[in-house]
Amino acid sequence: MHYRISFIAAIVAGAMISYPGTGIRTSMLGAETSAQAECEQKAEGTLKDYRSRIDELNKRTEAVAENVRKELKQAIDGTNQKYQEASEDLKNLRNATNETWGEVNKELQSSLDELNKAYNKAQKKAAQAEKK
Repeated sequence: MHYRISFIAAIVAGAMISYPGTGIRTSMLGAETSAQAECEQKAEGTLKDYRSRIDELNKRTEAVAENVRKELKQAIDGTNQKYQEASEDLKNLRNATNETWGEVNKELQSSLDELNKAYNKAQKKAAQAEKK
């Protein structure tokens, strides 16, 4: 019984946990934090990738006909808006507590999905505009 109470107290405190007789020590908090940091790094890389893609779309608008440029710029502006929302969600994720991290991460993933949709829409408009 004593080991069970110690184990639970260690998890709550985020301390190192020893399993008697096994020589195994682990930190529940450390594993969770590592996974969180990895997720944050992945999201940051995704946002950097989209930033360069959006910048490339902006450059492509210069080469399209004037009559379709406005529509393309509107699609790119929508993509920029989704990018800003996802960036804000990443900031929120970095500031989230362990208790709120899962929910904030879901919001970030949703924002990244919306960014992907907006980018694909703008990309499609750019391809169509370049044909005209």
